[in-house]
Amino acid sequence: MPEDKTMTSDEIKSLLEENLKLSKEIQATSLKIRRYMKIRMILGIIWIILILAPIILALIWLPPFLEQNLGPIFELLNGNSDLFKNL
Repeated sequence: MPEDKTMTSDEIKSLLEENLKLSKEIQATSLKIRRYMKIRMILGIIWIILILAPIILALIWLPPFLEQNLGPIFELLNGNSDLFKNL
């Protein structure tokens, strides 16, 4: 009977060692996945900034620009339309 107990403890020891080895592999894999997720999150934020920043700047900057540069053109077109009616 004592031989069964030592054999069982050897089996338990080998199973614990295998479990420790697998746990270390899982930990290494989870660290890689965590690093990948952080990089994806940072790149996602940068991508959103690259897409949204020009749109927001265009909404702020474009209306005064168009008003300033296209305003005289519309005034000329409206003023010249009377000339064409007289012809």
